[in-house]
Amino acid sequence: MITDICTAVDDVTREPSFRLKGGLFPMTLLDLSNADLQELRLDLTRKVAEAPAFFQQAPAVLSLEQLPLDSAPIELDRIVQLCLEFGMIVVALKGGTEELLAQAKELNLALLPAARAKPKDNLKTNEADQIKPRQVEKVAEGSHDKIVATPTENSQQELTLTTSDAADESEPSTTVSAKSSTEQDQQPIAAALPTPTANCKIISTPIRSGQQIYAAGGDLIVLAQVSAGAELLADGNIHVYGALRGRALAGVKGDTNARVFCQSQEAELISIAGCFMVDEDLRSDHWKQPVQVILKDESLQIESLA
Repeated sequence: MITDICTAVDDVTREPSFRLKGGLFPMTLLDLSNADLQELRLDLTRKVAEAPAFFQQAPAVLSLEQLPLDSAPIELDRIVQLCLEFGMIVVALKGGTEELLAQAKELNLALLPAARAKPKDNLKTNEADQIKPRQVEKVAEGSHDKIVATPTENSQQELTLTTSDAADESEPSTTVSAKSSTEQDQQPIAAALPTPTANCKIISTPIRSGQQIYAAGGDLIVLAQVSAGAELLADGNIHVYGALRGRALAGVKGDTNARVFCQSQEAELISIAGCFMVDEDLRSDHWKQPVQVILKDESLQIESLA
């Protein structure tokens, strides 16, 4: 009995052996469009040869979302082993059929939900037919005035008309202010949308090797240099008013409009919405120059700011 009491007291008073925390870590997404092992080996050989150190012991997520539905049966275990030969450790599977998900469980891979399909925009119609500006005309009908709205191409001018009832002088006149229907249609839409707010994280000190800075929900602005081995992450843009020698990952939640700006481009890696360039590709004509990096057609482009 005494032993049980002592054990219970120890369980209450001792510090827990671990704590659960959330973390954000960059991983390579291997988005397959072809599961042929020979072609995959050939392409991996070429890609890894460009930056061997980048792929060593790199955690990777295997995505099967781009594979055609009529593709040949996929040998998931052989693909995972092939990646391991080139230094990438597949830790999770994204997408795939029920059969592939079962294979992933046998291989002790984490299962990530597939990206949601973008809803079709059924509202894309001819705006000229959908929104017709109006002008107000006054037409006499007997002793009463009548307001008739007719479409016109130019309705930017605001019109003010007064209707009166000639038969009943005691009825007060009514002033009608008519704006373009474009303005009228936009007002409720603008009222329904939330007002965007700037959510930036500003760092004024140098970012040293091993440090990781993440700006959630906005831009990251660094007013000093970023050393090699440091890592910058942002849901929005990344601005570095100094030398960028580490890694910069903008649009980490998929914002393809995000950009990376720096005063001196000496980066180890730059990524926007998952598309990245490594050191060998970055040592171009813009090396050690002020640049911006943008994403076009799923490919990064470096443009000079000078």
